[in-house]
Amino acid sequence: MDTKQQIDAMLAERLRALRLLRGLSTKALAEAIGKKQHTITRIENGVRDLSASELVTLSRTLGVHVSVLIGEIPATPLTK
Repeated sequence: MDTKQQIDAMLAERLRALRLLRGLSTKALAEAIGKKQHTITRIENGVRDLSASELVTLSRTLGVHVSVLIGEIPATPLTK
């Protein structure tokens, strides 16, 4: 995998894990950020890329730093 693929895979994995940890459905998360449910599903499945503003919005909604979503900072118990 190249760097883009690694980041995309980490983002998809962490997004799903954090969403589930927060008890959110894909629909609830999508509504919270003003997107459609299939958008979240596609991001989690690695089919759709995010814009920078979407990444920031998701991280704020989930209560974590952007670096946690892209794997730069390890997820800690505080993010759980």
